[in-house]
Amino acid sequence: MLTYLSICIFVFNEELLHKYSISMNFELTQISSTEEKNEHNLHRLVSKILQSYLPIATDKKTLLVNDIDEKIVANINGTHLSGVIDSIINMLIINSENNCIWLTAKRFHDVVLIHAKNNKPFDVYLNKREIEKLQDIAQKAGGCISINVHTIGNTTIVFSFVNLAVAA
Repeated sequence: MLTYLSICIFVFNEELLHKYSISMNFELTQISSTEEKNEHNLHRLVSKILQSYLPIATDKKTLLVNDIDEKIVANINGTHLSGVIDSIINMLIINSENNCIWLTAKRFHDVVLIHAKNNKPFDVYLNKREIEKLQDIAQKAGGCISINVHTIGNTTIVFSFVNLAVAA
């Protein structure tokens, strides 16, 4: 039996939208965190990032789901963490139409895995440049990226990193 502790689903009225001619990249300065502590609640961080993508998601008829447990805390550089999550969401949403992007996270001892799944196949070769940029950002954050395009037609992008709070 699956139990979901916290789910945030973002859906907007299409009448409120207009066409956007600019990229909706997330402003990293919107994240309010203390760099001294480097402690970030993943659920809240992802919610802030997803909010910046709501207009595009609505225009593309894409549902954004934040299913990250509110108890998971990440202790890594907030700018790098935000950059990785933003890049993952950006890649998935730009390549989506009538889609669902679902974010979850799991903690295994001192490792955190953030999963971003969608219900459409993702063209790795077409998005090679974006993937290389994403891998660079993930390495700066001390983690790595894994992309799985499943034969059933969905894609999972996983960002894994060592959680310094637990490892220390």
